[in-house]
Amino acid sequence: GVGVGTLDTPKKSKVKFLVTDHKNPIYPQ
Repeated sequence: GVGVGTLDTPKKSKVKFLVTDHKNPIYPQ
């Protein structure tokens, strides 16, 4: 399924992204 997660960027900021079945981060445009 598709879920929503957070990713720690080098600047220590939280970036929301979608996680697909293949666990590939899809960043919002």
